[in-house]
Amino acid sequence: MAHFALLNDQSQVMDVVVVSDIDMIGPDGMADEETGRLFLERLTGEANWKQSAQDGSIRARGAVIGAHYDAEHDVFTSVAIEDGLIWSDDAQDYIWEIPPALVAGIVEITTEG
Repeated sequence: MAHFALLNDQSQVMDVVVVSDIDMIGPDGMADEETGRLFLERLTGEANWKQSAQDGSIRARGAVIGAHYDAEHDVFTSVAIEDGLIWSDDAQDYIWEIPPALVAGIVEITTEG
């Protein structure tokens, strides 16, 4: 089984579906992404599908509805949970980071008070 994400024109994930291994077998007898994409295109009429592994073994993380596909880095982004976060690929971990301006003024609360 393989997960595929349907992307809109802005590369936002609109849906995530599962494709059976048998529907991904290409002419060489091996399962591949393009054969799975073509299967989904024939089935749905939509062409913009990208394979996604829910365990992160392909494209950094599994696709979820509302997230985006970053074509430059060939990864699915996570959904930003807070406005003002910045997308970082510095360490190739492809995460949202809190910029210093948002951190300024936050007071750390400890058990010592």
